[in-house]
Amino acid sequence: PDLDTATDGKVGNNSGWTGNSRPADYDFAFAWITDTQGYTQRYDHHFDQMNQWIVDNAEDWKIKYVMHTGDICDNYDMEWEWQRASQSQEILDASGIPYGVLAGNHDIAGAQGNNTMYWKYFGDHRFENQPTFGGSYQNNLGHYDLISENGQDFILVYMSWNVYKEEINWLNEVLELCSGNFSKTFESSCLTAGSQFFLGSVAFFFTVAVYFF
Repeated sequence: PDLDTATDGKVGNNSGWTGNSRPADYDFAFAWITDTQGYTQRYDHHFDQMNQWIVDNAEDWKIKYVMHTGDICDNYDMEWEWQRASQSQEILDASGIPYGVLAGNHDIAGAQGNNTMYWKYFGDHRFENQPTFGGSYQNNLGHYDLISENGQDFILVYMSWNVYKEEINWLNEVLELCSGNFSKTFESSCLTAGSQFFLGSVAFFFTVAVYFF
C-alpha cells in the first residue's frame, strides 16, 4: 500500500509504527496463525476462538487472507486432533475468508514424511475451490495462492516440512511462472525451524533471493 500521505491523503505514513500494535492507517491486512498443536491436543476452544476473532473482526481490521504456517496438530497419527483442527478451520471455510496451510514437522512425523492425515483433512480438496487457489504440489504439501488487493498483486507460496531439490525446483517454477507484477511471500515450515535451518536456507536462497535481489 502507498504509505506516502502526500499522495494517498491517508491519516499517516506509519513511519513510527513498531509492529507491536495496530497501525493508525493501512489498506488491508493478512492474518497469520501458526503452531496450533497445543490447541488441537488440549485447548481446542482457543483455536476456535482465534479463528472466530478473525472472522468477527475481518471487516474492521480489513483482513483479506489468513496464513497458517504449520504444526497444525501435535501428533501426526492422532486423528481426533485432526478432526479438532478441521472443525476449527471450518470457521474460516464458512466465512469465505481465503486461507492456506502447510504441514509442519509435528503434522507429518518429521523426516518420516507421513502425510496421511494431513492429506485427508487439508489436501487439495479443501482449497481448490477457493478463488485465490493457484496450484498445488503433491496434494497441498506445497501450494500457491494469488491475491489482488488495493491495486497490488500477491503470490503466497507455501511448502511443508522436508524441503529437498524437487520441492525447490517446484517453488522456482511457480515463481518463474508468476514473475512480473507480483509481490512475493514465501512460507515454509523449514525457514523458522532450527533443526532444519540449513534446508530452509537453501530453499530461501534458491527461491526468494532470485526474485528479490
